Amino acid sequence: MAFDPGSHFLVVGSGPSEEEVRNTLADAGAADRLHLAGLCEEQELIDAYHAMDLFAFASQTETQGMVLTEAMAAGKPVVALDGPGVRDVVRDRVNGRLVSVEHRQVFAQAVAWMFSRPVRQRVALRSAAHRTAEHFSMSRQAGRALALYESLVTRSLAQRDDSSPWARARGRIEAEWELLSNVAQAATRAMEAEESRLR
Repeated sequence: MAFDPGSHFLVVGSGPSEEEVRNTLADAGAADRLHLAGLCEEQELIDAYHAMDLFAFASQTETQGMVLTEAMAAGKPVVALDGPGVRDVVRDRVNGRLVSVEHRQVFAQAVAWMFSRPVRQRVALRSAAHRTAEHFSMSRQAGRALALYESLVTRSLAQRDDSSPWARARGRIEAEWELLSNVAQAATRAMEAEESRLR
């Protein structure tokens, strides 16, 4: 795999794939451009997001979307594999790229597409990413939760049978709400940290 000679790769976190990441970049002649930050929290994590031009997310197991909204709060477009949580945040060619096929070359092409955009489009992608993070802020999600809760209470009073299709739908909505709530909390923390950084 060939990399742009000016590219650097910042990896935040650690895990069993670290050696594979090292070997991949070494095989491509880019070992000196790999930066393994390890586990980062609070200001270190915010600084890491700000050091990036884009955020690449290839996980299909950590798919709640929290890190995506954190990156977007820093104005970073995202390239990510499609999955639950991810598709709720990433809008293909609007605030990043949503990759539907789990294939290294396809993912690399999506990253290359991001860097091939003219400056005006890159600015638009960053702005859209930031707006997405604002959309998932705690205040907005709280308003949505309240409206959903009021709707559930009203309908629940009309139907008491727990085996009804409505009860099953309510269970699915509650599960989706928990996922959105986690994303909102992460986005809010990231937005607050970004506002503190800019003061």
